[in-house]
Amino acid sequence: MAIVNIPDLLLPKRDYDYRKWSVIACDQFTSQRDYWQRLDARCGDVSALRLIFPEYYLSASSEEQIAARIEAIHTQMDAYSAADIFDSVRDFVLVERSLPTGGVRIGLMVAIDLEEYDYRPEAKAHIRATEATVESRLPIRVRIRDGASLELSHALLLVDDKEEGIIERLNARRATLPLLYDFELNMGGGHLRGYRVTCSEEVLAELTALTANRDFQYAVGDGNHSIASAKKYWDKIKGSLSVEARATHPARYATAELINLHSDGLTFHPIHRVVTGVDFADFFASLEGAFSGDGTLTVIYNGGTYTLNCYRNATKVIEQMAVFLSAYCATHPEAGVDYIHGETHLQSVCREYAGVGIVMPSMQKKDLFPYVEAHGVLPKKAFSLGEAEEKRYYMECKRIK
Repeated sequence: MAIVNIPDLLLPKRDYDYRKWSVIACDQFTSQRDYWQRLDARCGDVSALRLIFPEYYLSASSEEQIAARIEAIHTQMDAYSAADIFDSVRDFVLVERSLPTGGVRIGLMVAIDLEEYDYRPEAKAHIRATEATVESRLPIRVRIRDGASLELSHALLLVDDKEEGIIERLNARRATLPLLYDFELNMGGGHLRGYRVTCSEEVLAELTALTANRDFQYAVGDGNHSIASAKKYWDKIKGSLSVEARATHPARYATAELINLHSDGLTFHPIHRVVTGVDFADFFASLEGAFSGDGTLTVIYNGGTYTLNCYRNATKVIEQMAVFLSAYCATHPEAGVDYIHGETHLQSVCREYAGVGIVMPSMQKKDLFPYVEAHGVLPKKAFSLGEAEEKRYYMECKRIK
């Protein structure tokens, strides 16, 4: 099998309401209860929302509640399969996402071989993480996957195709491809279209040729913890399988949306920090003492705006901030840190939780592959592929049992 493969996908049949089925990634709006409550009220009985564990609820749940929700997810997956709500699609799917900001992001639904992926900082695998993986976030996700019959993916996989020759050429002839779905996303997420790629073998050959002479072929740009959990689960079960069974077991392969790093529709945005449970004067003084340079970093608190000097290089600021916050929280156990997409959401969260907001700089996407190849992964939450509402929505499923 190839490193990237033609996936075996499942899509809800066309008589189901895709506007209720498709929902945003589980790791968004982690401090905003209102978002998930409004979404829950909007979605019906047949929805991807019933098959995921939004991280907002994860952080607000007891162990008993977590166990009950995981069991409910597994039960619902089996019920959907038994009710025959899905159609099978064994092909790449060309995804056209019209973003709420006005841009268009083009991707390709693929299956990756988890044997070719490694999230460890020193990894030299063909598929690598771009940001540090928080090991403590993986066990709960492995629990969800262990017992799940279906996988839903919000991962975005990046390929360095400077000539924009594969996905872009395919998109140029999308009118010749069968349309699988075409609908407005809920909660202001924009519009989503999907086309069945009837020349999948040809596209697979092109991808294989593009990356053939590269050690570092693909980067997980978003959803790394989901892919890392899939890897953990696969490593857990593969020892009990025969050599023949390992080659074809569906849990060996995880789905992701493949996007060209150089696509105009792919934008890098900063992920801001909000720090709660701290004395502002003490925190700001410590922050100011830890940073220097001829750049500027903005801090917001209680309706006011404050600035301090920092490096001009965004990657250095991101690295330095990770070190600073880790050290500060170690000596101030009452402090908490959350990661927020978009300055408007940052200001809202700061008001609601009396937090200190740190407006982070944005790294350049052209620097991503060279940095990972030379230095390994970036600190966690170093960048975002779009703002919160632009994150990938769950649509296609895949069997993993």
